Amino acid sequence: MEREYPLATSAKLKQVKFFNRHNHLPSEQQWLALEDILTTIEDAANNKLEDGKIYLSSIDCGIGKTTSLIFMIRELLVSDEHADVSVMVMLSTKSQIKTFVDEVGIDKKDIAVYTSDDELNSLGNTLPTNARCLITTQQMIDSRCGNDLVSNHNEFLYNGKLRQVRVWDEALDIGSSVSVNSKMLFGAVTAFMKVKKSLSDYMEDLLKQLKELEHGELLYIPNLEKKFNITKNDLVPALKDQSDEIKDAVLDLWSIQGKYAKVFKDSYSSTIINYALRIPQDLYPLIVLDAGARVAGTYPLQEREKDNIIRLATATKTYKNLMVYGYDISSGKTKLKNRNSIAKIIAQVINNDPFHHSLFLQHKGAGYKERVEKHLNMTISRDDLFECEYGLHKATNEFADCDRTFMTSALVYRDSEYTAKGHLWSETDIAKELNKEYFALIKSGEIKENIMQGTSRSNIRRCMRDDCPPSELHVFGSKNTGIFKYIQEIYPGCKLKMVKTVKTPKTPPAVATTLEYITKCLEYEDRPIAFKEITDTTNMRSDSFKRSVRDNPIFKNELAMLGLVEGNLNNLKARATHFVKHANLFGFSKVA
Repeated sequence: MEREYPLATSAKLKQVKFFNRHNHLPSEQQWLALEDILTTIEDAANNKLEDGKIYLSSIDCGIGKTTSLIFMIRELLVSDEHADVSVMVMLSTKSQIKTFVDEVGIDKKDIAVYTSDDELNSLGNTLPTNARCLITTQQMIDSRCGNDLVSNHNEFLYNGKLRQVRVWDEALDIGSSVSVNSKMLFGAVTAFMKVKKSLSDYMEDLLKQLKELEHGELLYIPNLEKKFNITKNDLVPALKDQSDEIKDAVLDLWSIQGKYAKVFKDSYSSTIINYALRIPQDLYPLIVLDAGARVAGTYPLQEREKDNIIRLATATKTYKNLMVYGYDISSGKTKLKNRNSIAKIIAQVINNDPFHHSLFLQHKGAGYKERVEKHLNMTISRDDLFECEYGLHKATNEFADCDRTFMTSALVYRDSEYTAKGHLWSETDIAKELNKEYFALIKSGEIKENIMQGTSRSNIRRCMRDDCPPSELHVFGSKNTGIFKYIQEIYPGCKLKMVKTVKTPKTPPAVATTLEYITKCLEYEDRPIAFKEITDTTNMRSDSFKRSVRDNPIFKNELAMLGLVEGNLNNLKARATHFVKHANLFGFSKVA
């Protein structure tokens, strides 16, 4: 530290002792990066940060960004020279709040929580304006302030004044990028029939216009509230039973009313795009702690167009302990036919080496845990399997003990969404063409950030000096998407091994029917299953059952995965009559 920083120096000494107790030993480079966070917070407390700037720390997960913030909050609250200084921490989710409050460990009168959740709010001072440290969510800032100044909203202030130290945890959100496609608009037509027929008719007309206009043309969205004498709150009952996609689309449309939107057409659908800046300008100068900033494409656009980002010292881990296995299999959200094949590959990996805590990173509703369990040996514990869906893949340490991660697919959006986000972060007029380089930066950056955020929910996020603990990452995706190159950029120094996959032969109907029957039987009762029971149920002849099912190599493999063998309950050497558990050929109390 070149200048004198008494608070940062004291915080670091205590942080060193804390890390030592927990066997966390940052490298020299990592300590320099953590020191930069400490001194920047002290500069904020002393009003020495530059107006309008974003002070961005992109230190990798698990090194100690949040811990540094916590130790500085403690120092500020006991400093006589900073008795009038207050802090506001904006977390990305409500689920982080209790842990943060517990870890800060300061007097309840000095900390307040301000959310829409009364139970969380009760964790601190019930009068937020009297507490020197305020914990809130980024969503609360957006919903209460929008584009308005924070200083106009007393609930975020301390003794009527803007809090000097303002920290944004995780990815910065400067507004909403709007991308509403024809499918979502069609859903809104039906929903709005319950509210106002004239509004529903307008949405139908909007669909027709969207179909007729060419890619790149502009479409005016009138002020819907004035035109139809309706508020956003009036829409809530109509949207209650709609999908999240349609709800978000309507809210997005509402955010650009009275503006022109651009028509974006691709092979999937017709879409209208625009953006709305929604961040209070008096939040700046703002300290942002975002591990994803190292790979994100959003911040470079602000740097180039606004020159408003000051990057703090950063530190990465080497990831030499990370072993990545790549599987060249298309696995996107729409590749449903490949999910069972992927589940079988995953099950084979676990069956061969079961002594790990495994995490499945997946799209919503993909259900890989359930799919994989069907193919696991019966002796393998299901308690060591966890799943995390995209949308819930940020800012959680729930899976930090998992040392093997299966990224079943990457989270990839449509090009219209990347285009809208590119306009937002470069603040490019929607009527103008987005710079192609900006589009490429946004698209690759968003894909990489989501991969990093999702996969680092596991023990990859932990730190062993300048490395992560020994960990496995199994990645499914097409080579043509560049996904494996992205992985190496996200985790420098990792070892990548491409795994050759054998195309799974089609399962014959008789085999599929038999396996389904056996699986259902075992779900209800752990018992031997007679061949005759199956042939009677499925109307198969016994000779055909042996030839078409029992001798089929696919069936034999699936049977082994279920932990079953063929056997005779009375005599091991006699002709097999049942499917039974290998360990229990004798001693069954129930016979089918």
